[in-house]
Order: sequence, then structure tokens, then C-alpha cells
Amino acid sequence: MRPNHPYSITFPIWQCEQWTALRGRLKLSDEQVIIARWNNTMYLDEELAFFDSQHRIKPSKDNKLLKPQICLLPQILQIVRTNTYTDVLIENVSEWFLTSGDLSKLLLIYFGYDLYTGCTPRDCTLENIIRNNDSIVILDFGLRKRTEKYCVYWNPLILKGKPCRSSYQWSLGIMYLVMTQGNYILNEVQKHINQWLKGGRLDIGSMITNKKQSVQNLISSLLDPENPIAWNQIPNHPAFREDNACIQILKEFQNRCNKTETKGRSTSRMNNQYYAMSLWIKESQNM
Repeated sequence: MRPNHPYSITFPIWQCEQWTALRGRLKLSDEQVIIARWNNTMYLDEELAFFDSQHRIKPSKDNKLLKPQICLLPQILQIVRTNTYTDVLIENVSEWFLTSGDLSKLLLIYFGYDLYTGCTPRDCTLENIIRNNDSIVILDFGLRKRTEKYCVYWNPLILKGKPCRSSYQWSLGIMYLVMTQGNYILNEVQKHINQWLKGGRLDIGSMITNKKQSVQNLISSLLDPENPIAWNQIPNHPAFREDNACIQILKEFQNRCNKTETKGRSTSRMNNQYYAMSLWIKESQNM
């Protein structure tokens, strides 16, 4: 039986290969929503199961009270299935191309994708980072297979058929380059990769424009395809220690870890990671 639509569509805002995002309004209310309309639902159930495990589907009022800054996944308000497509209604967000190179935004992106660790690698690109007021939201509907056309946000080791230790480190490094220099830098990165495939040296670190040594070290370590910084050590990097906004974010994540149960992740891993952060925060305050 085809359900009645509980919303009205106003206009499309962006389109991907598998889904189209439209802006809408819930009937009987003034609440604005984004509608992700799926034509190909091959991976949709897997995505929704993940969001459900993070309590992002039909959230309770308590979930809504969390600070927007640490709500890194979209709140899914309703799911409407028909015979031809599935619509996922999420809270009102806007497309946001980050261009400031703000380290605190990079740290939030890290925590957003940290929620996905242990899952099939997601399509980690700036196009999947959207805005909710002053916060960021990871909107990652659509799993991209590594056998598809290469994207420079992916570790280039996969082009050589080598094991890839870095699912997201490389992506974060490329995001920072785009955030500080714009989308044009992706073409430059691709040129470097093409030279590397022909036997040249891959030196993406030379493209970093920030003159601060700790930031150069952080981004270079993310853009090392073979020996990147360990994923769980990224928030402990000195570049974040020197940034007051980053220290505040780490405090908020530590408090969140202490107050909520996180499903689907190793408790020991959580304790180890956030214990290390706790020591680092105290050390930063005493500097």
C-alpha cells in the first residue's frame, strides 16, 4: 500500500548518483527538512541500521538537547518507502563548503568519521559535510566501492593494488588542502599522483600552505599513504593542543563519552582513547 506523503517538497538542492536531496516542509508544522530520495537502495538498509545504532532515527527529545557541535550525524525524522523509491527525512541542514582551514572543523570531521570505524569505508569527501547552524553533520548516504573510478580523496595505494592502512587519514589530509586552497587543489593532487604512478616521488606535503610547523607535520602525517599517523592518535597531535577551540571540543567529547553509552564499539577502545585525551587535556591546561 502506497503511504501518504507527510511532507511537501519545495525544490532540489543537490544530486548524487544514487540519491537526490530536496528541501521540504513537514505538513502540519513549519519544520524544514531535507529529503534524501533514493532511487537505488542497495546500501540503504545498511546505512539506516548504522544510524539507528547511533540513536539518530526518530530521536527522543533528550537526543535533541545535545549540543549541535557534537551531533555529527543527521537526525532522521522519518522514513517513507514507496514501490519506486525511499525517502529519508532529516533535520534541516545546508550544504557547506568549508574554506577556512579551521583546525577545529577538521577535528570535528575526524570525530564524525570516527563513528564509522569498523564499518565499510564511506565516501569521505567535503561534499558529504553539511551544515547545521555552526556545527557540521556527516551526511554519508551511499557507500562507494573501491573498484569504481578513483577519487583523489582515497588513498592512492589502492591504484597499485597494495594493502591500504589508511581508510580516512588520507581523506582528512585532502580535505584540509581543499579547505585552505579550494577545489582546484584536487587537480594538482591528481597530477602528483599520476607522476607517482610513473615512478616519481609522491610529495603531497609540499602543497601545504600553512606555515605553522605543527600543522604541516599533522597534514603531512595524514597524507603519508604507507605510514600515516595512527587513526586513534590524531586528536592527540600537538597541532590540536595549540588550538583553544580544539581543546574545548575534546572536553565536550570526553564529557559525552562519560555520560552516554556508545553501542557497536569496543568499550576498552573507547576507554583507552578518551583516557589518553583526558591526560592530554589536563597537560594542555597546565602548559
